[in-house]
Amino acid sequence: MRFSTDFIQTFATCDALDVISIHAYGTGDLSTSALQPYVLQAQSAGKNLIVEEWGACYFNTSNNDCPTGDALSTDTRNANIPNWAEQIDGAGLAWLYWEVLPNADPHQSYDYEIGVVDDPSWSTLQQAAKAAAQATAAFEFSAYLL
Repeated sequence: MRFSTDFIQTFATCDALDVISIHAYGTGDLSTSALQPYVLQAQSAGKNLIVEEWGACYFNTSNNDCPTGDALSTDTRNANIPNWAEQIDGAGLAWLYWEVLPNADPHQSYDYEIGVVDDPSWSTLQQAAKAAAQATAAFEFSAYLL
């Protein structure tokens, strides 16, 4: 994220915006306490906020700088995914994971992907998403549902 805590105010006066999205990859950015100021600002501005993009690096590098490296242990990655998802849930934010592949993950550059074919983290991400569906939301999106 790396924005000032008043960054949402930049968008708050734009009537054309109903939803503001943020991306977070730094592990400190994925904590409830780091996300909460953005939630409060969006709420006070009458805007909805989502984490449009976050991910858990496949490599053993810094999570926000993940171009190459050695494979992180499956246990570690599978601990990171629900931990960070729970932090986002704890802030009351809906989230979208970057990125779910319909095939096996080839583990190429900037590897946050999880493949639905033979990926040991797929079931972990599924469980995190199911848990998110039960979390208390800070924003109301029902007006956008068909």
